[in-house]
Amino acid sequence: RVRILAAFAILTVVSAALALFLVREVLFTRLDEEVEQHLVQEVAEFQKLVRGNDPRTGKRFGTDVRRIFDVYFSRNVPGEGEVVVSSIDRRLYRSARSGEAAYRPEEVLRAVALQSPLDAAHRGTIETSTGRASYFNIPVGTGDRVLGTFTVANFVANERDEIESAVTVAAQVFAAVLLLSFCLAWGAAGRVLAPLRTLRDTAQSITESDLTQRIAV
Repeated sequence: RVRILAAFAILTVVSAALALFLVREVLFTRLDEEVEQHLVQEVAEFQKLVRGNDPRTGKRFGTDVRRIFDVYFSRNVPGEGEVVVSSIDRRLYRSARSGEAAYRPEEVLRAVALQSPLDAAHRGTIETSTGRASYFNIPVGTGDRVLGTFTVANFVANERDEIESAVTVAAQVFAAVLLLSFCLAWGAAGRVLAPLRTLRDTAQSITESDLTQRIAV
C-alpha cells in the first residue's frame, strides 16, 4: 500500500509541477505579446494624431510639435505600468505615467537615448531603477527634420508579480488537495486490502496441530 501510494504521489506531483511550469511560461509569453501589441497600438495612435488636424483650428499641425504633444497628453491616459514621454531638442517636454507609479520619465528618456539616438525610430528593453521596461521610440518631424521624439515604455514587473502570485496560490491549493487525496486514498486502500490481510494472517495461523482457523465468507 505504501509503495503504491508513494508512486501515485510522486507521479502526481511531477505532473502538477510540470503543468504549473508550463502555465506560468504561457502566461508570461502572453503578457509579453500583449505588451508588444499595446506599444505598437500606442505609437500608431500617436502617428495618426500627427497626420491629423488640430482640433482647435481644424488645420494641420504642421511643425507645431508642442501642440501635437499637448493634444496627445490631454487625451491620453497611460495604461497599467505605462510611461509616455515626449522630448524636444533631446530634452523632456511632457510626460504621463500610470497612476501613482514611481516611474521616472527623465530616467526613461535617458535610458532610451543610451540604447540608440532619440532622433531614430527604435525599440527594445531598458533597465531603470524601477525595473525593466519594453519601449518604442519614434521621431516626430517633417521630412528629414526632427522636431521632437515620442517614447512609450511599459514596465511589466507588477503584472509578472501577479502571475507569480497566482501560480503560487495554485501550487498551494494543489498541495492541500494532494494531501487530502492521499489521506483518503490511504484509508480507501486500507479497506480494499483488508480481506487480503485477513487471508494472509489466517493462512499463517494454520498449523498441523491447529486446523480450526476459518475465513469468514
